[in-house]
Amino acid sequence: MAGRGSGSKDPQADKDHRKKSPRGAGPDHAAMSKGPRYIVGIGASAGGLEALRALLPSLPVDAGNCYIIAQHLSPDYPSMLTSLLGRSTTMPVVQIEDNQPLLPNHVFITPPGRDVVVRDGCLRLAQTGSAIGPKPSVDYLLSSLAEEYAERAVGIILSGTGSDGAHGIRAIKAGGGLTMAQSEDSAKFNGMPHAALLTGLIDLVLPPEKMGYELKSVLEHPRSDTEVSAEKDNAATLETLYQLILDRTGCDFFNYKPSTILRRIGRRLDLLRLDSLENYIAYIRNNPDELVLLKKEILISVTSFFRDKEAFAALREALAELLERKKAGDNVRIWVPGCATGEEAYSIAILIHDLLQGQTRRYNIQIFATDLDEEAIEVARRGLYPEATLVDMDPRLRESCFQPQGSRYQVIDAVRDLLIFAQQDLVRDPPYSRLDLISCRNVLIYFNAVLQEQILRTFHYALQPEGLLFLGKSESIGRFGDLFSCLHRKVKIFARLGSPRTGPRDFQMPIPRLSSAVRTSTARPDKDYSPRLLLQESLLKQTGLSGVLVNAAFDILFVHGDVNPFLGLSEGRAGLNLLDLARPDLRLDLRTSLHIAAREQRPVQSRLIPLEGSENKELVRILVVPVSGKSVPDGLLAVGFEKRTSRSEAVPEPDTPEWDRKQLVELEQEILAYRERLQTTMEELETANEELQSTNEELQSTIEELQSSNEELEASNEELQSTNEELLTVNDELQTRTQELAQANADLENILRSLLTPLVIFDDRHVLMRFNDSAAELFALTRDHLGQPLAAIPGLKAVPGLAQDVTQVLASAKPSEKELAWDGRLLLFRCQPYRTADGQVSGVLATFPDLADRLYRRRDRAIKAVADRLIDQGKGLDDVLTTLMPVIVSELEVPVALFCRPDGDGRILHHGKVAEQDWVGGVAVERDQSLAFLIMATEETIGDIERLPGRKKLSLPGLAGEQLRAFMGAPVRVHGQVAGSLIVADTRDRPDLRVHLRLVEDLAQQLARVMERS
Repeated sequence: MAGRGSGSKDPQADKDHRKKSPRGAGPDHAAMSKGPRYIVGIGASAGGLEALRALLPSLPVDAGNCYIIAQHLSPDYPSMLTSLLGRSTTMPVVQIEDNQPLLPNHVFITPPGRDVVVRDGCLRLAQTGSAIGPKPSVDYLLSSLAEEYAERAVGIILSGTGSDGAHGIRAIKAGGGLTMAQSEDSAKFNGMPHAALLTGLIDLVLPPEKMGYELKSVLEHPRSDTEVSAEKDNAATLETLYQLILDRTGCDFFNYKPSTILRRIGRRLDLLRLDSLENYIAYIRNNPDELVLLKKEILISVTSFFRDKEAFAALREALAELLERKKAGDNVRIWVPGCATGEEAYSIAILIHDLLQGQTRRYNIQIFATDLDEEAIEVARRGLYPEATLVDMDPRLRESCFQPQGSRYQVIDAVRDLLIFAQQDLVRDPPYSRLDLISCRNVLIYFNAVLQEQILRTFHYALQPEGLLFLGKSESIGRFGDLFSCLHRKVKIFARLGSPRTGPRDFQMPIPRLSSAVRTSTARPDKDYSPRLLLQESLLKQTGLSGVLVNAAFDILFVHGDVNPFLGLSEGRAGLNLLDLARPDLRLDLRTSLHIAAREQRPVQSRLIPLEGSENKELVRILVVPVSGKSVPDGLLAVGFEKRTSRSEAVPEPDTPEWDRKQLVELEQEILAYRERLQTTMEELETANEELQSTNEELQSTIEELQSSNEELEASNEELQSTNEELLTVNDELQTRTQELAQANADLENILRSLLTPLVIFDDRHVLMRFNDSAAELFALTRDHLGQPLAAIPGLKAVPGLAQDVTQVLASAKPSEKELAWDGRLLLFRCQPYRTADGQVSGVLATFPDLADRLYRRRDRAIKAVADRLIDQGKGLDDVLTTLMPVIVSELEVPVALFCRPDGDGRILHHGKVAEQDWVGGVAVERDQSLAFLIMATEETIGDIERLPGRKKLSLPGLAGEQLRAFMGAPVRVHGQVAGSLIVADTRDRPDLRVHLRLVEDLAQQLARVMERS
């Protein structure tokens, strides 16, 4: 963030991409037709499948968002992730193809062995950068989302080992987006969520099944006054908030642009479900720790290596000219304020390192990189970066200036040695001086005009004549054309003009004055004691001297009286250490007195020391008194300065023996003191040097060994970790697939048991693999026969032609079919190839359906077709019966097919065929001799002869006395009344005849319609 770290993006880029969706109004379908509202990047590794299957059902499916999943996968195995996750959501789940456009309400899966980024609204695939490390890279995906979509980007980190995704989370947060991480207790592996949490930039920590609901709530939360009329309507409220931040954290945001602050505050309002700044301040008063989180939100910083290649190409030329003007051994001093995590500072160091290759001249190069964010500075000091941050770097520079450390890259020592990282507040702390270059890109844009002017004047003061100023592409020097000239307008490189150097008094920095109480120091005194009272009690009441109170490090805590004759400021970085501020002629005695008083805890008084340059030959005596007491920190010392003139001392007259003796004694005492001091110092120095030399040699040797071992272990660990993650993911997928296969196998077993058609399966060696219950009954099979060859199974071996047909189908890969008489039944023996998923023939599937069923259906269809045709032709009842009855007799192979109805004389008229005799026109039969009477009397369909009431032996004229053994009869109802019956009978036992009972019922209904029509 401005003044504390680089901004997240250039403003112009923000204008291009930060097109906000309306909040609280639900999905904007017009906007959805143009693209997603929010783009959600989801990163996972080991244990990620379980987390993803819990997350997807909770995600809003109609909010217009797009979801991109980067799950670490092994490139050596095909992934089943798309099919597995497709069952967890109603949204389409698809595997990414290169240059595929982003679509709302879709879930995109990164394929194995590929990295994915988003560019210009499309998904771009790239080969992974290294063999070791996470694939695909979550950092790579999230960083591209932050760059492309800023505030519309969301980053989610789920279960996994390692730290992939932490850098991407920082990028998302810097762009103003939303960040989420799985709670560590719910993660199967908490490495990735823990690394994300360590950044301090995670907005929400939740189990995956709750993330989607919270995501929807935050993204659709209505935000009110934080984005409108910032400077006018919110000025007073913002000042109150700035003061609260200053009091709590010491960070001064009064001169920041309100729009910058409000964007960051807006995200906090969303997360807390607050709708105004007033409510937010009320919340802060009850929850003061929120100020620390807000400070982090404002100061979030991110940058990249060689950001804006054209600008750094121009800077390289400017640096080459700068080095050309320098002589061997000259200082080259560079300052990078707001360096964030160090990428920009390292970029400049890499350029200088590259320019020096092949040169014989060597320079004393110092690059000072500063930022207010201490955590960012620690990252920069380590110089260890994810592979995703180096993707766009010139391969030559990457190979020459970085060493792989597993999945990360370490800046080489030759480059790191050029840099000095330090925590510094650009707004409040003094600058570096005598600089050749200041690189302050994308920082000034966050300050208002007052602070921009102050900073630019500071830069002018800090630069050497003709020193360079490197700004971001959206920044300028404004009205300060008298201070800087433009060298490269497009890439914003300026040179300091030779105008009078701005003096320190022009700064609006809070530099402490020695004549007043010191408010800012490196060690603040405890609130339970007063430095003023301590100094007065310990020193002033005893001596009445001017003096200072110092801590154990000799830093000044309080000043009393006029100490300017004894202390003073010199050029360079200001500090409050008493020894640094003391006059050179007092420094040696002051140091000795301080050390003796601190070591022996007793008052110490120095000799009278002549003040150099004083007109009255003034002398100074230093008094040091240890300070102690209740609630007083250890090591406090009161230091007083007693000033005298030489005339105040009683001295003998010059050129007398007494004067000579006094002079001689003083000189001898002084020489003796100096000798003792010098001897002690030399002995201590010699001993310390010897010990340090020995220790340094041992440490250097140990460090080299440890570093070598550590590098090998890190590389091995990264490789093992990456492989382990891939195997864990594959194992998760295989476990899921195994469960699905077990379910499919159970389904298959149930289907086989339910099939009435006998079925057996052989492999390509004629070994029995499966059979169903119908086959077991037909061929006397048991489970013991599974795994045995066909020739060893008696029930199958006896089937004529079975072995030969199986062999033929295996050879030709074509099905075969023939009729088979077996066990008194006519079967259709059908063999067809059993194919694997890739189409290879690996066995034979044989089925044995009963042909009787087919025959029965054919007979029914034939009879029904004749009846339908006659009725459609409008034939009368006699014509229909004359044609239909012979067809029934023929197709069903029965001797009797009759239609019966009563006549007016109480007899039954029979129409049909009996024993090949045609009963046409109506053959009258007495009621007691007619089967039709029985059907009409019961008024129900009868399909079993045993159900005929009162008749055990039945016959008909023309049957030569043979009894009926099979019988079917159905009443014919006309207008609801029984008007006749249809009878089909046989003198043989025909249990199969009952199969056609439904046919008889249908024909009876058709005859009724003919009768109703006539």
